[in-house]
Amino acid sequence: MIDMCDGKLKLYSGVTETAVDWLWYPFIPYGKLTLLQGDPGCGKSTLMMNLIAAASSGNCSPDGKKLKKPLHVIYQCSEDGISDTIKPRLLNAGADCNNVAFLDVKCCKCWRHGINFKFDFK
Repeated sequence: MIDMCDGKLKLYSGVTETAVDWLWYPFIPYGKLTLLQGDPGCGKSTLMMNLIAAASSGNCSPDGKKLKKPLHVIYQCSEDGISDTIKPRLLNAGADCNNVAFLDVKCCKCWRHGINFKFDFK
């Protein structure tokens, strides 16, 4: 018999349903991980740079919805250089780079201790 009172295992019957809050319906929800994949040359980077620019500067989402405020964004890319490719693309798209972060893979602390988004992303 499993002890359901120890906090490790819970039943979905005890969960109150909530609506998803969308940045861009029905593709990108607020506060959740979004992955983008596709064939080379199909415009993934251009799409992401424009989405990041809109979110980080508080402009409109692709569906025309005005954002309430600028948002913090984490953009991770393993294919392109940070200083020679990604940052110039962000600036060209109009992103506020004060609101765009990336995980520094050279920083071992991130991998040993995890990331606390509330405190590590300032």
